[in-house]
Amino acid sequence: MNNMIQQEQPLLFSSDQQIDDETAVSLIHALMDSQHYLHLRERISAYEDEDGNYDYSQVSNIGMVYLYVHNREKKRKDKTKADYVRTLTAFLQDTVKAGKRDIRDLSRFDMEVSKPNWSSATRNPTPGPKKS
Repeated sequence: MNNMIQQEQPLLFSSDQQIDDETAVSLIHALMDSQHYLHLRERISAYEDEDGNYDYSQVSNIGMVYLYVHNREKKRKDKTKADYVRTLTAFLQDTVKAGKRDIRDLSRFDMEVSKPNWSSATRNPTPGPKKS
C-alpha cells in the first residue's frame, strides 16, 4: 500500500502530468482514493503564512482537484465525489486542448468562448429506470 502512495503522489503534485483518454480512467481511480488527503494537506500547511493562508502554488491541477473532492469539511457521498472527479478531469483535459498547462493560465476567452466538454463527462451512459 505504501508503494502505491509513492507512485500516486507524483501524479498529484506533478504539473507535467498530461491527461488523455488513456490516462483519464486510471487518474479517476487515483483521485477517488482518499488515503492521500492528510499527506497532501500536511505538505501544503508546511507553507502556511502568518495570516494562516496556504501556498497552493506547489500543487498541480490534479492535486487541487483531489483536495477539492476530498475536502474533509464537506460531507460528500462517493457518487458525488465520482461525479466531481469526472467533470473536473474533463475540465483539465480541455485546459490542455486549449494549449494551457495550468488552469491558472486560462484566459477569459478560454473559459467563455471555447466550447468545453465538461458537462458530457457527467452524463450517465446507461439510462436508469424511468421515473413515473
